[in-house]
Amino acid sequence: ARCGCLVRDPHTLEVLARTRLLAFDKTGTLTSGKPRLVGIESDGVPTNELLARCAGLERHSEHALARAITLAASTRGLEPVVTHDVRALPGRGITGKADGQPIAAGNNVLMRELGWQLAPSLSEPARSLEASGHTVIYLGWEGRVRALLALDDTPLAEARWVIEELKRLGPHVALLSGDLAPAAQRAATAVGIEDLQAGLSPEAKRAALDRFRQEYGVVAMVGDGLNDAPVLADADVGIAVGSATDLARETSSLVLPPGGLWMLPWIITVARKVRSTILTNLAWAF
Repeated sequence: ARCGCLVRDPHTLEVLARTRLLAFDKTGTLTSGKPRLVGIESDGVPTNELLARCAGLERHSEHALARAITLAASTRGLEPVVTHDVRALPGRGITGKADGQPIAAGNNVLMRELGWQLAPSLSEPARSLEASGHTVIYLGWEGRVRALLALDDTPLAEARWVIEELKRLGPHVALLSGDLAPAAQRAATAVGIEDLQAGLSPEAKRAALDRFRQEYGVVAMVGDGLNDAPVLADADVGIAVGSATDLARETSSLVLPPGGLWMLPWIITVARKVRSTILTNLAWAF
């Protein structure tokens, strides 16, 4: 507590001491959570119009990618297009109506669900951007994908050291990401994680945790976003990082302070000492 780490349930330390697997989310957990818009590809629509339309949708979302879009529009002095009937689709994107027409921003899974076709001129750029490890937002309206917005996020400086320390302590470490495989692999390689599962919806992350639980026993999940809340609640120990949304914090057993990812190996060491003391005291009592 003196270090700013909130343990919501005393039982958490006992369970954490027995944890054999730690699964991480990527964006905002192992990365800065402050992605930047680094490129835009369109089928001829002016860039400012694209950004204004996308910002009109994304300003209704708490996701880090959404904040990057609204920031890019604000930096250019653009007024977001007024958007109604907005609906967030966890793990896929966001939809709404602008100027009386349906509009959507999200991944290619969302566009396939909507039945919106990618313009031929965007097919190759989409493959290239995704293969390079960028996160790509597909933007469309009136039944067609009109643009691709490429975003990049950098791993936290301490992330690789944290993963190495966790491995030294013994638990298996895995990455469960909603991003496409190239983007997730890029982050996993940077921080030193070999066990990677990408392109997962929140439901798929929970299923992955269940499989891990069958293999490893006690499992913990580390995350920050709104999409992670059900997964954090489903883990034996849910750990929210300092930048976590309110819902992620509420469903977590352990909340790290802002910039506190480095504390994780230390907390596990403390938890093991706590459990050892408990067992020793019980032995002396008997």
